[in-house]
Amino acid sequence: MAASRTDFYLLVHKGQRHALFELSGRAGQLDSREDAARVDLVRDIDALIAALLDHADKEDEFLQPLIRESAPEIAKRLENEHSAVEAKVAALQNATAIALLEKAPEYDLAVYRALARFVAAYLSHLDLEEVGAMPALLETFDEMTLSGIQRRIVAATAPSILRYNLKAMLPAATALERTEVLASLCARLGAAEIAELRASLGGLVPALDWPIQDSATAA
Repeated sequence: MAASRTDFYLLVHKGQRHALFELSGRAGQLDSREDAARVDLVRDIDALIAALLDHADKEDEFLQPLIRESAPEIAKRLENEHSAVEAKVAALQNATAIALLEKAPEYDLAVYRALARFVAAYLSHLDLEEVGAMPALLETFDEMTLSGIQRRIVAATAPSILRYNLKAMLPAATALERTEVLASLCARLGAAEIAELRASLGGLVPALDWPIQDSATAA
């Protein structure tokens, strides 16, 4: 069996879709009388936006130069779509800010619709990356190059964003994908960092899925 190739998009996009759909469901159920639920929703939308913007920054820095070389037309389309997505992000942030102040049904509905418009635009963007950019990268560059870029992306990602991405990805991943992600991370982390990561992920990952187990976990 041939070794699998690096895919920059598969797991992170699974996590993004998982988070987007979960938030969309919550936004549709929001009751204007539930102030705490609204605050929680806006907080979680803000966290998602921060992760998505960080993801876009990493793409611009590490992937776009490769995509311009391997598929210049797709690179141009992705750049144009980034601008369109940023406009939808701004509209969503404006809607959430108003909803926190006004606390009325029409403003909660505006959040739901702004989020839906953002999701519609973003899902199309993800598809172009998956069916356009990634195949071109695989055809043009060898695995050493791609895996090296992947390591640089992970190293450049802030721990808070990395934890957010993992919490979004793991519930959406297959058991094998989850195990491979954790093994890859643990290979680059020290014992204290692994312990911190495990604690931050809570019950998302069964103990037996961790590649390194201590006596407390085994018990």
